[in-house]
Amino acid sequence: MSFIDYFQQNFIPKVNKNVNIKFRKEISGDKGYDNNLGSLYGVELESDNYSGYIYFWDKGFLDFSVICLEPYEELLPVQMIEVDSYTNQAGYVNEVIRYFM
Repeated sequence: MSFIDYFQQNFIPKVNKNVNIKFRKEISGDKGYDNNLGSLYGVELESDNYSGYIYFWDKGFLDFSVICLEPYEELLPVQMIEVDSYTNQAGYVNEVIRYFM
């Protein structure tokens, strides 16, 4: 199961229906996309008040952030943590989506 599938199955029901959700999937080596972190699987969330994202890089990193749009404020500054799997990182995912419930 990809991070996107995991998010859809476990967290979409918690997200407010008015939140705009965009999924990102960038496969390392595809169309010239490459970096040291591997392929990216992510979720971008935007509401009237907040913007945020959660990315899982398949070489074992979780990257996330949330900002308040007005007035501008970083509520969860950009963080990247090394993880062994995204499935045991629900606490971080919940920390992001609580702004979008």
